[in-house]
Amino acid sequence: MITKARIIKKAYPKDTLMEMSVGETIVIPFRILSSASIKTAATRAKQKKEGRFFVSVDELGGKTQITRLK
Repeated sequence: MITKARIIKKAYPKDTLMEMSVGETIVIPFRILSSASIKTAATRAKQKKEGRFFVSVDELGGKTQITRLK
């Protein structure tokens, strides 16, 4: 099930990603957080072994879909 994103802090996309539960999928519009900052936060979380995320970008719809894998 896809739910609307609960943005924790606009300046810290990592906090938003870490708040997700495993298996949860959220959608974040570009106007709230850029896809580049979300991808960077997901990559850094993976490097630090804090979690794994699947990030999908919908350019036409103007949103980013994130699923927490681990």
